[in-house]
Amino acid sequence: MSRASPDIVVYTTVHPGALPYLRAWHASILEQSRRDFDLWIGIDQVSRETLAQAVDRPVVATFVEAKSGEMPARLRERTIERLIDRYSIVVFVDSDDIAAPDRVERAIEAISDADVACCALDLVDTQGERLGDRFEAPDPKGDGVQQVEDSWLLNGNIAGLGNSAFRTDCLRRCLPVPPDCVAMDWLLATRAWLHGARIVYDPCSGGLYRRHLNSVTPISPPFRMADVREATRVVLRHFECVFQSSADYALDRKQAVDARRAGVTEFAAVINASNETAGEYVCAVNSLRTPHSWWSCVAHPALEGIWRRV
Repeated sequence: MSRASPDIVVYTTVHPGALPYLRAWHASILEQSRRDFDLWIGIDQVSRETLAQAVDRPVVATFVEAKSGEMPARLRERTIERLIDRYSIVVFVDSDDIAAPDRVERAIEAISDADVACCALDLVDTQGERLGDRFEAPDPKGDGVQQVEDSWLLNGNIAGLGNSAFRTDCLRRCLPVPPDCVAMDWLLATRAWLHGARIVYDPCSGGLYRRHLNSVTPISPPFRMADVREATRVVLRHFECVFQSSADYALDRKQAVDARRAGVTEFAAVINASNETAGEYVCAVNSLRTPHSWWSCVAHPALEGIWRRV
C-alpha cells in the first residue's frame, strides 16, 4: 500500500476465529486495483507473530492491540477514534472474507457524493465455496449506486463492518459506542442515518462473505427458532444502544426508529410466549423469496399477520 493518498484507510479486526481465513483475506487486500490507502488492523486475543504466521508473510499495517478484558466494540471504537483524526474515509472489511479486487476503488467512487456507502456481497461457506446466494438490499432499484431506503436500515442492516465505507466526519458523530454493543455496525449506520447522512448502496458485489453456521448474525435461511429469538434480543439491545447517546437526531427519523422498536418489542413478546406462533413465523420467514440482510429475520414486515396482535 502506498501513502500517495493518505486520506483513505482500510480497517479490519482480527480475532482467533479469523486466523484460518486470514491468508486469503490478506491476499485480496494486496490485489486491490486501487492501492493508495493505509491498512490498520485491530488484533483481539491474537499476537502479531501469530497473525504473521497465519498470513505466511510480513503484514505492513498499523496494529491496535486489545487491552486486557476489553470488549470487541471498545477495541473498534478506540481504533476509530484514532482513524477519524488521520483520514477522510474509512473502508471497513472483514478479516475472514475475501475482498473483490475493486472493493476499495468502488467504495471510494460510491462515497464520492455520500457520507456512507455499502455494497452487496456473495455468500460462500467456510471453505470458500459459493452458496449461490447473495447478501443484498431488499429491493434495489436497478444496477447502479443508489440511495438507501429508510426501511433497509430500520428492518435490518445492510451496512456492516465488512461491506461499508464512512466519511470520518460522519463517523465522528456516531460515537460513543456502548462497550457491550453487539451490533456495532448497525449502530453506526443507524446513528449516521439519524443525523441525516446520505447513505448509498452499490448492488455490485464487494467480495465473498463467509457464512458461518454458528454466527451471531445469521444472514440467510434456514433460520432456527433459537436463531430468531436470539436475533430479536440483539435487535432490542441495538435500539437501546442507539439512544444511549443524547444526540440531536432528525425528529422524523427518530420517530421511525421508535415505531420500529415498538414493533420488535411486540414481536418479542409474542414469539417468546408461544412456541406455536414462533414455529409458524420461523417456517414463514424461511419460505420468503425476498433477499435477507443482517437481522431482517426479526419481525419481518411481510409476516405481520403472524405476529401482530391487532
